[in-house]
Amino acid sequence: MSKKEVLGSINFGYSTRVILPIEEAHKIQAILARYATGVSSAYRPTEPNISYVEEYSVPSVDVLETPQFDCRGLTPKQKQSWAESVRDAEGDTFLSPQEFVALQGDTHE
Repeated sequence: MSKKEVLGSINFGYSTRVILPIEEAHKIQAILARYATGVSSAYRPTEPNISYVEEYSVPSVDVLETPQFDCRGLTPKQKQSWAESVRDAEGDTFLSPQEFVALQGDTHE
């Protein structure tokens, strides 16, 4: 029996969440804790924004099971269409991303 890989999830904010082996996730977290500085900007409606440095809040690492579905290799449009089909599906029965794309035909536009 093979050992199941434990994955770590890091949420970087603004819909940027990554998963990787837990040991690697903790290495990234340690690097950020030691070296990272936040950067932001003050909005100015009629002039260029002004950037500044600030304290950085290091993201947590959460254990995550491998997601059931894999959308790697899909175009953004294909992924969006699949996600909309999942949202509109009743119950827990819907196509995998690959099955959905195959039924849609070539939508690389």
